[in-house]
Amino acid sequence: MKKIRIFCLVLCLILTGGLLVPAAAKNSYTYTVRIYAGAQGTFADGSDVLVYDSLSYGDRINFSLNQVSLKEGSKYYVKGIREAGHDNSEVGPTSFLVTRDIDYVVAYGVLGSAVAYTANYVDGAGNRLAESETYYGNEGDKPVVAYIYIEGWQPQAYNLTKTLTDKAEDNVFDFVYTKIPAPQSQAAASTAAESTAAPPAETAPEETPADTSAAETEETTAAAGAKNEPAEPTAQMAQAAETAVQYESVEAVTALAPPAELLDLDAVSVPPAASVPEKSSPGPWLIVGLSAAALAAGTAVLAVRKKRKSHEA
Repeated sequence: MKKIRIFCLVLCLILTGGLLVPAAAKNSYTYTVRIYAGAQGTFADGSDVLVYDSLSYGDRINFSLNQVSLKEGSKYYVKGIREAGHDNSEVGPTSFLVTRDIDYVVAYGVLGSAVAYTANYVDGAGNRLAESETYYGNEGDKPVVAYIYIEGWQPQAYNLTKTLTDKAEDNVFDFVYTKIPAPQSQAAASTAAESTAAPPAETAPEETPADTSAAETEETTAAAGAKNEPAEPTAQMAQAAETAVQYESVEAVTALAPPAELLDLDAVSVPPAASVPEKSSPGPWLIVGLSAAALAAGTAVLAVRKKRKSHEA
C-alpha cells in the first residue's frame, strides 16, 4: 500500500512539472518580425531588411511607407506591406500587433494616374500635433496609413484606409487624437470627499450653577461654542496635506475607449440629404367640395340670367 502511495505521488509531480514547463516556456518566448524592402527600393539606412527581434506577444509595430527609398527615376511607388508569399494586391495594416514570427515584403505599384494623399495628426479641434506626411499612389488605390505615436495622446484608430480620387483635397487621412487624462492620486480623491462631508454635530452647552452670574454664563457658553467650531487651517496643516499627496500611490489613468485597429473612411456614414416631400394627390373630399362649389356657382349664374330675361320682357 505504501509503495502505491509513493508511486501516485511521483506520478503527480511528473504531470504537474510537465504542465508548468510549457507555460513558462511560452511566457519567456520572444518573437521576430522581418520586413524586406524587395527589388524596387531600400530602407533609409541602406539595408534590404528591417529586423524587429526580442518582441513579446502583443507588442505593436508601426511601419511608415516613407521608410522606403525608391531607386532614382523609379516608375514605382510604395503601396504598403504584404505577408511574404502573398500577392501585391493583399496589402495589410502597417501598424499591427505581434502574435507570431512573421515576414513581410514591401508591395509596389506602377505609377499611372498618380495622385498625392496626406496624413494629418490633429486633436479634436483640428490643431496640428505633428508634421503631416505625404504619399503617392494611383487613382482608385486604397492604401493603408499607420498612426504615429504622440506622447500623452491616443488616436481614434491605429490604421486608416480610403479610396484615392483624382482630387488631392479629397485624399486626406485625418488621425484625430484625444488627450489621455492625467492620473489622479488617492489623496486628492479622499480630500475631495472630505470637503463634501457634513460638519460635526454641535454639543449641548454645559449647565451652569444657579448662583452663577449672567456674565459668567455668557463666557462659559461662548467658550463651549468656540470649542465646537472647526479649527482654521494653518500653514503646517497645508504642508502636511501636500506631503501626504506626494507620498500617496498614484492610481491608473482613466481608461479611454481603445482605438480601432483599422478604420475605413469610405464607410464613414454621411448624413443623408433632406428628402423633399412628395406632392400628395387631392383627397376625395376635396374633389367633392370643389364639385359642389362649381355646381352652386353655375346655378347662381343661370338664376341671374333668367332674372335679367324676365325684366327685359
